[in-house]
Amino acid sequence: GDHRQCVLLDLRALPPGSAGGNSELYRIAMQEESKNITSLGMLSAFMRALRKLPGRKVVVLVSSGLISADKPGLRPDLGEHGIVVGQEAAASNATIYCRFVDQTFLGYGAGKRRLETGERINRDAEILNRYLDQVSGASGGTMLTSLTDDGTAAFNRILDETSSYYLLGVEAENSDRDGKPHTLTVKTTAPGATVRARSWVMIPKPGGETNHGQ
Repeated sequence: GDHRQCVLLDLRALPPGSAGGNSELYRIAMQEESKNITSLGMLSAFMRALRKLPGRKVVVLVSSGLISADKPGLRPDLGEHGIVVGQEAAASNATIYCRFVDQTFLGYGAGKRRLETGERINRDAEILNRYLDQVSGASGGTMLTSLTDDGTAAFNRILDETSSYYLLGVEAENSDRDGKPHTLTVKTTAPGATVRARSWVMIPKPGGETNHGQ
């Protein structure tokens, strides 16, 4: 299989002039960044296409992750593209659940799977699943991790969570009816409860379409 190990490029550590395309590391990092931004762009386009379908939608995304910098100055840098996908999902009344197929530990031989490599393996997994967690959380879903199983437990949990839900209504002010994304926070005082709610809501202009992206 394709066992992935993450390498992030710190542009601040490159020699002068090497960040302009002369460095092989820079080329690889930018190629990975472009590929991942394209993938998120296609997911955003899919979310927009779902606006044509009425009612609530649930999207299940199965992925081994995207390599993305988790600190300033590192590449590949995917910026706010994950948040944009969550906003598009909100506009389409869709919830995204991500099943992260974690294969990071497979990239290490049995002799290396010791305590000293545990931190590295965990860091690789966090880098790969960062945007999956962001996309699913912003849309009101969640990310579920699978290692070597066939995903049955994850899919059953998604079915359980989506089989019933609370539909909350809010009274919008006139200033909210602008077709743009607005942040939304849902809380509960019930002890031990886990709340899954989208982070964004869009209310179209009177007689118009949403104005996302403008």
